[in-house]
Amino acid sequence: MPETEETKPASFSQLNLSEALLAPLNAIFEAQVHAARSFLSFILQMGFRHKYTPVDIKKLEEDKETNKEVLETINEELEARIEVERLRKLQRDGTITDEQFLELKLLLSKWDDLHSQDFIYIDEEGKENWVSIPNLALIPVKPLSIDNASFQFNMSINDKYENYNTIKGSAKADYERPWFLIQPKRLTGNIASKSATENQATISIQISVKSTEMPNGLNRLLTMMNESSRILPVENRPEKI
Repeated sequence: MPETEETKPASFSQLNLSEALLAPLNAIFEAQVHAARSFLSFILQMGFRHKYTPVDIKKLEEDKETNKEVLETINEELEARIEVERLRKLQRDGTITDEQFLELKLLLSKWDDLHSQDFIYIDEEGKENWVSIPNLALIPVKPLSIDNASFQFNMSINDKYENYNTIKGSAKADYERPWFLIQPKRLTGNIASKSATENQATISIQISVKSTEMPNGLNRLLTMMNESSRILPVENRPEKI
C-alpha cells in the first residue's frame, strides 16, 4: 500500500492536542459499541429463534436449490404457527382435546420464539407437570463494559497558533463573544517515544476515563419507555403470526 497522509506512522503525522486526546477515546467508544453488539448477538442467538424477514426470504429464494433446506424449514414453521393458532383458539373456547393439547405443547416446544428446555416432570403424587425453562435462565448473562481506562503518551510540540472561533449571540448580533475566558493556544506536534523527543519541547499526558452516572433526562426517558411496555393475554396480541 502506498504511503499517504492517512497511512503514515503516528510518529510522522502531525496532530493537534485535541486530535491526540480524541484518538484513544474514540477507540474506547468504538470498543463499547462492538461489545454491546456482541452482547446483543449473544442474547438473541441463545435466547430467541431467528426471524427471517421478507427481504431474507426473497434473497434465499434467488437460489432455491442451495437454500432448499432453509426454505423448507421456514415453510414448516409457518404451517406450524398456523396450527398453533388454531389449537389455541380451541383452548380458549374450551373444546380442545387431550391429544390436541399435547400437540399444542409439542408445537410450542419446537417452534416457540423463545428457546427453552421443555420436559415432563412427575411429582411425588405421580402427577405429570410440563416444565419449560428459558435458555437465558440457565446461562450466566452479564454484559461487559469498560469501567476504567487510562493511557499515557509523549507529544513533541512543533507549533502553536490561535484560531479559535468566537460565538455570536444571535444571527443578527453586531458583536461576537468568546466562549473562553483566557485566550487558548492550539498546540500541534507528533506522538513519539521519549528518546526521540529528548531535544524537543514535549508534553507528557495521562488521561483516566471512568463511567459516569446516567444523565437524569436519559434515565427518565428510559423509565418512560419501560413503563410503556405491556404484557397482554395471548388472545389479545396485536399480531398473531
